Parts: sequence; structure tokens; C-alpha cells
Amino acid sequence: MKAVQIHSYGGNDVFVVHTDVPPPTPKDGQLLIQVSAASLNLFDLVVRAGYLQKMMPLQFPVTMGGDFSGTVTALGTGAGDFHRGDEVYGQAIIFNGGSGSFAEFLAANSKNVAHKPKITNLIEAAALPLVGTSAVQALEEHIKLQSG
Repeated sequence: MKAVQIHSYGGNDVFVVHTDVPPPTPKDGQLLIQVSAASLNLFDLVVRAGYLQKMMPLQFPVTMGGDFSGTVTALGTGAGDFHRGDEVYGQAIIFNGGSGSFAEFLAANSKNVAHKPKITNLIEAAALPLVGTSAVQALEEHIKLQSG
């Protein structure tokens, strides 16, 4: 499988496209997803550059990326209300137990995945997870928006 990985911290030059990475195997509570789209966030660049290496060190090589959309192809035991063929979106960043989204297939914890909204396409859905979570957090936790 193809995957975009890094073998060290650094700039854009540390990205390597490998064509021989074995696809991940979903663990208990995880889904195996064929990736349709993945989005790049500032957080991905901060991680790649090594700014968080003391708090969150990486074990190289590592597949980069978190946000994605795609289709469920396999399920680990206890992976929730998902089925093969479901179109989904979510986060698969390695810091929360995922395998990274910049690959043809990824493993993600089912609690970090949702069914793709019917009104979005797969490309739009891949752009939602981190920014959507940030928006909800801003509204609910920071400005304490309430009904009425």
C-alpha cells in the first residue's frame, strides 16, 4: 500500500511516499478504512517539524495525517455500529491510536469515526474533523453558547 511517512523530524523534505507499507490490521474497537480523502492541518505540520517531540515523541517511520474520509472495509471486535461499505469520516492520528491518514488504508478507533453526513461528499467530509471539533469546542466550552 502507498503511505506518506516520515523517518525523522524536519521540513517538507522529510516526507517520503512508500509503496510497500503493509496495510494496518484493525485492533479491538477499530475500523479498517479505505481512504478516499485526507486533509492537512497545521497540527500535522507542527508534529512533522518536531515542535511537540518532547510531549509526544514519534516512533519512526510514522504515517502522517489525522483527518480522513473513506469506506469501512473491515471491523475489529467491538467496533460499534458500523458495517463494511459504510462511508465514514474521522481522525486516525497516531496520538489517539490511529495509524495515520496519509495512506491508502488506515486503522482508526471507532469512537473517533462517524458516518459521513449525507449532504457532504467524501472530499468535504475529510476537511471536517479537526476544524469541526475546534468550532464546537469554541462554541460550547469557551463562549458557552446556549439555546435561546
